[in-house]
Amino acid sequence: MDRFSKVLLTIIAASLVLIAAKLWEPREAHAQGFLSSAPTIGDFQDATTTEQKRKLVRRIPLVRVQGGHVGVN
Repeated sequence: MDRFSKVLLTIIAASLVLIAAKLWEPREAHAQGFLSSAPTIGDFQDATTTEQKRKLVRRIPLVRVQGGHVGVN
């Protein structure tokens, strides 16, 4: 094995070690994504006016499915 191959494999190995260390690093869990700000049933129960309920309905994320059949069961 020539010198270039050894250096290249060493760089790859070091990079993989760094990636693995990042995966094991403890961190706080935060809800992220498009559903994190969606209203809950409790939000609807707490809403007293019609205007508050309308604002909650506008925050519901919509998902469009192209083709196929989607069951709601």
